[in-house]
Amino acid sequence: MPNLISSRRSLLKALAAALPLAVTGTVGAQVQAARPAVRPLRLALVAPAFGGPADLTEPFVRGLTPVLRRTGTELSIHLTGPRLKQISAATRAALSARPDALIALGDGLARLMQPALAAAPLPVIAAEVGARMPDSGAALPLTLTTSLHAWEAEWMHGSLLGQRGRPTHLLMSLLESGYDLPFAFTAGLSSARGLLTGTTIVNGAETYSPAALAQLVRDSGAAHMHLIASDLTNAPEILRACVRLGLQVTVGSLTAGAYSRALSWPDAASAVGISSARELGQPGWEQPAQATPSQTLTALGYDTGLWIAAAAQHLTQITPVALVAALSGVQVAGVRGALNMDASGLLRAPLHLQDAGGRQTPLASAPTTHPLLTAHRTGLRSGWIEPYLFG
Repeated sequence: MPNLISSRRSLLKALAAALPLAVTGTVGAQVQAARPAVRPLRLALVAPAFGGPADLTEPFVRGLTPVLRRTGTELSIHLTGPRLKQISAATRAALSARPDALIALGDGLARLMQPALAAAPLPVIAAEVGARMPDSGAALPLTLTTSLHAWEAEWMHGSLLGQRGRPTHLLMSLLESGYDLPFAFTAGLSSARGLLTGTTIVNGAETYSPAALAQLVRDSGAAHMHLIASDLTNAPEILRACVRLGLQVTVGSLTAGAYSRALSWPDAASAVGISSARELGQPGWEQPAQATPSQTLTALGYDTGLWIAAAAQHLTQITPVALVAALSGVQVAGVRGALNMDASGLLRAPLHLQDAGGRQTPLASAPTTHPLLTAHRTGLRSGWIEPYLFG
């Protein structure tokens, strides 16, 4: 798929066409029944301006807009780079549109927007991949989170591989090494007494050739290679090189490649998922074919729209407190399954392990109490401060 967000102008033009001012039609039973007693909501989305191998903005907006345009919700889009100055400018531009709430697309973005929100506190919906594990930092005011639960998926995937007893080597990109997914995977592996033969950071295509990487993995004594490299364009070549040497392979987060991975996937088995798939023009969701990372981001956008629309049904006035209360209290049947708010303000969705053939197996959530999780939450931490996958 071509990069649709190579420039601010091209993306805004495409999104303007997707969000007409006057809308008609239905979006399914939940949204069709919505008859808010107040005016339609006004939302502002702050999102990354430039996409890499794993674009966030275009697929997320592709999922979000069908719900919004059928409920009359207004959406303004404000694109930003990864620097704090850029994020502050985009947040101020979003506030100038006088929204009722903001959507912050990208792990860590909502926290970096806070200084610009100090004078105008509004509800913030943090839409995230889930690359950051919980820490000991204070909760953000008026902020709720919807996520693909990537760190939990990595933990449970590592635990599953540990139970299978195959010595495993972890390859990760330099970018991924500064976030929490590699730790979550190795913690899950060790929690099941799995053997980690080594970890290797791949700094782009120039570090090692795919064949040299595969040989390194095999020489470590591994029978299995797990790759977390959502930003690497040559990830499929690395995977194929490992397979040629007889290694089993899996992938994490949004890494390219049709191999087994765990994530919060579009639920092809649910009636709601099938209905919504047709509306989104995603026929693959109706079949037991493998969903892609792009479809997963689209599902996150769609579920975010369903969640907002369901909450709007309960509003008799539009205030920050009323909107947060409504969002916190609704239960939604989304394209990823049943969505429920937990005590921490996270909208939970089911996790599934999807194998190379597209078959999905339900996974439990990662433990909330574990010595490794506690140490990570309370100890000193290092890594990137920029939002995840922001070009």
